Amino acid sequence: KLQALQEKHPEIKEVRGMGLMVGMELATADLAKAIFEQMLKRGVIVNRTDETVIRFLPPFLIQKKHVDEVVTKLDQVFASQTQELAAAAARRSK
Repeated sequence: KLQALQEKHPEIKEVRGMGLMVGMELATADLAKAIFEQMLKRGVIVNRTDETVIRFLPPFLIQKKHVDEVVTKLDQVFASQTQELAAAAARRSK
């Protein structure tokens, strides 16, 4: 599901990992920081590593509905961050 998000959001440079530990590399450190903060506000604990990587390390016992919930929230966060970044870029170009 994270790879499907990568196709939808070009800001996601790479999705990689083994087993339940998955990392998602983003285009910029600022975006990674914003995504990290917004996911925490939505009750999803993620880890930010290497400035541009969001790491997911779910518990050993996890259900599909939990994965679906995280992916939905992540998609919403990317959509809102993309709009904010586009608006900021428009303001700078004026």
